[in-house]
Amino acid sequence: MARTGRSRREVRNMRLAPAAAMLLSMVLNLLSSETPTIHAWTVGENHATTEMAAVQSQSRRKWLKQVSVAVTSTTGMLAGSTSTAVAHPARAVQEESAALYYFGAGCFWHVQHELWKAEQQLLGRSVQECTALAGYAGGKKMGKDGTVCYHNFMGQSDYGKLGHSEVVALTIPDQKLESIARAYFDLFVNGERADPQDAGSEYRSLLGLPGGTQHVQFDSVKAVAKEYGLDLVPGKGNEADTLGKRIVYVMDSTQFPFYQAEVYHQYHNDFQTPPYGKAYNDLADQALDQNKLAITGCPDRVHEKGVGVVTGAFSFLRQEPAKAAKIATLYLIVFLLILAGIVWVVKKEYWTNTQASWIPIPTTSTDVISLSESVVRDLAQEEDNIG
Repeated sequence: MARTGRSRREVRNMRLAPAAAMLLSMVLNLLSSETPTIHAWTVGENHATTEMAAVQSQSRRKWLKQVSVAVTSTTGMLAGSTSTAVAHPARAVQEESAALYYFGAGCFWHVQHELWKAEQQLLGRSVQECTALAGYAGGKKMGKDGTVCYHNFMGQSDYGKLGHSEVVALTIPDQKLESIARAYFDLFVNGERADPQDAGSEYRSLLGLPGGTQHVQFDSVKAVAKEYGLDLVPGKGNEADTLGKRIVYVMDSTQFPFYQAEVYHQYHNDFQTPPYGKAYNDLADQALDQNKLAITGCPDRVHEKGVGVVTGAFSFLRQEPAKAAKIATLYLIVFLLILAGIVWVVKKEYWTNTQASWIPIPTTSTDVISLSESVVRDLAQEEDNIG
């Protein structure tokens, strides 16, 4: 897959001055046929940054200085290429001081749909302007290939084992944070998430803010949380489940970045409500076609544009034959065990039914006596027939 990051010349030009950097970014957005796909929202060395418009609460000048040490990364296919963490928002939001925030409250399928609606209702965005993306955050580690993935048979970068939780990211204006936070807290029922049946650290409640509890609007958001019977607690990463505790861990999103989830998990139906409808589900493919979603490098229903799971599997087989052989062996063993179980059940049922057709099985002393008399009569009848 071709590299989609900015060239060294472009990065050097961005260092000249804030105005020059902003102009360059606007020109690139207009002329480039492919929007850079980013995997991690953070501002440190060896991590990626997003579009100029997705600015955190800090000043643009400070952000541009950080751009000079950031490295734009590429996305990988199912097996092989590396990809440092997550996706940039679904569009470059034009409002001043827009930033990426993430929200976690159980399964991200339901949370994404509700915050997607909140974007339209509270921010006046169209369907195509919404930025809600399902993903992972809150862990201290990534996989060795720079990915964070859903549970998978390959054991690749399992988000639960890496300490992450399911979250949904939005890129919103800072001044709208309180209203979106209220929509987020509305998802809780009596201080608990709406799906307590999903238990474990992967479903803990998280709120990701640039700067964490030092964010300029943290106090106002905390006041809103208190109205819902929730307490905001500073997060340190890899926390346990929040179920039954009425707390939400507040993460510094610059230290604990958001990692976009696989295409499969975007705009997905949940198990709490009726299906959201085909139009909603189709947004995943539309976002992928429009470069609003990244190919994460994790096992997924797509591995690069135009490549489905079958073609991707053959590609994986070519690139990682030893790993593919182990996975194939595991699947074969599971298949044989299931097949053996089916054969055993069928054979048992057949044997029981056949036995029943041969002779009734006595269960009481009366049955034994009756059966004995029946056998004696049958033998006597046979002797008469012979005689």
